[in-house]
Amino acid sequence: MTEPLYKEIWQDFRPYVRAIIGDLLVVTALWLLLAGFKWVTTLIPIKGKAAEVITDIHSAGVVAVFGILAGFLIWDIITLKRSEHRERSSRND
Repeated sequence: MTEPLYKEIWQDFRPYVRAIIGDLLVVTALWLLLAGFKWVTTLIPIKGKAAEVITDIHSAGVVAVFGILAGFLIWDIITLKRSEHRERSSRND
């Protein structure tokens, strides 16, 4: 007897969903660190050139988090595709 279609689809996408959730947890932690950094800078007001540098660091960090997420997702897809290919190759041998 064959599995229902939804179970088959879930089995195919399950590794990707797990990888995406893991990536989102890491990126969320980084974003929370940046939010904490921003919060501390509002508690301790800094003026002048130092304030500009801190704002630039925070802004660059926020943009970098999106790049990190994209990198993680690409890495996960490559890794999962390689493992799927190895599994198929080992079954065919």
